[in-house]
Amino acid sequence: MIPSHSMKTFEIPACRGFLICNKGYQLDHFFEINKEIVVFESEEEMLEKIDFYLKNDKLREEIREAGYKRLISSNYSYIDRAKIILEVYRELY
Repeated sequence: MIPSHSMKTFEIPACRGFLICNKGYQLDHFFEINKEIVVFESEEEMLEKIDFYLKNDKLREEIREAGYKRLISSNYSYIDRAKIILEVYRELY
């Protein structure tokens, strides 16, 4: 199984939340890691990063806001994705 992202990858930043998640396939295609979202690769790293960002409010807020700005300036919404699917469908049929 390839580690992948889920809809939380987009939903959390859309709600202006701070996203810290396991490193998934192509996350760096959607967001700039450690500038717009934070990822970890192990339980130990997760705990370290949680502790770090709980103690660094300003940095956490900067990442949270950057993630939100990336999301709203990109085509990551459900509506945008549906439009892409319809375009591909029209091209094929």
